[in-house]
Amino acid sequence: MMIFWCVVMGLLYMGMTHYLKPRQVQLLANGDLLINRSHDWDGEVPFSR
Repeated sequence: MMIFWCVVMGLLYMGMTHYLKPRQVQLLANGDLLINRSHDWDGEVPFSR
């Protein structure tokens, strides 16, 4: 049973590291540089208020 849970947690870990890795910067055909935001960015700058 312990081996089963270790395998399950290992698969979850591998899946989440693949899902959460930063995306590549894209250069569009019109010359614009597209930089994607992080998954955990809430849209506010700290101490901006």
